[in-house]
Amino acid sequence: SSQGVDCLNYLVEKQVNINMQSFDGRTPLHMTAIHGRFTRSKTLIDKGAIVDCVDKNGCTPLHIAARYGHDLLANTLLSFGADPLRKGYEGRTPLHMSCMSGYIECCRKLLQIQGVDLNTTDDSGKTALHYAAYIGSPECMDLLVSNGAAYNITDKVGRLPLHYAAVKGHYQCVFTLVGLGSAVNSCDVEGCSALHLASAYDLWGE
Repeated sequence: SSQGVDCLNYLVEKQVNINMQSFDGRTPLHMTAIHGRFTRSKTLIDKGAIVDCVDKNGCTPLHIAARYGHDLLANTLLSFGADPLRKGYEGRTPLHMSCMSGYIECCRKLLQIQGVDLNTTDDSGKTALHYAAYIGSPECMDLLVSNGAAYNITDKVGRLPLHYAAVKGHYQCVFTLVGLGSAVNSCDVEGCSALHLASAYDLWGE
């Protein structure tokens, strides 16, 4: 609202510390990222907010904007030099964060940036495609694959994106991955194939 903007501008004029962090490490810029306030984010940055400040989980405002699907705010942060390659919580990049929530517009925006590696893995060995398969977003999957994402990368427990699509019962994602040529007989560290996981779908609460 305009009143919210007015309050922000007034407090900034009163020289409130613009980069002050809360107990969880969040700055006012992180808060704009959570709630998608891109106009306020620009004001904060214009007044000296640190674009790539990190909270206690290692996340920058860009990670947060991607996580919540605020593509306009993400674009604002990127235009001010936010690092799209930076790894945050559990080694995830902003691309991981957007795909794990199925926000295709944020995903598309990040893929337009030179140097973004679609196959970057997080601390668990997962790529963005693993997360798109897990949450069941064929749209994000199609976008990633059409831009060159590898679909036969295994994570640290030996699972392909296909395993995660199967364990969650995402038929369209399974169909797409198999059609691309995903290794259907590939087994994880427990010797389970995608078929094992599909057979137990809904049984393990996964």
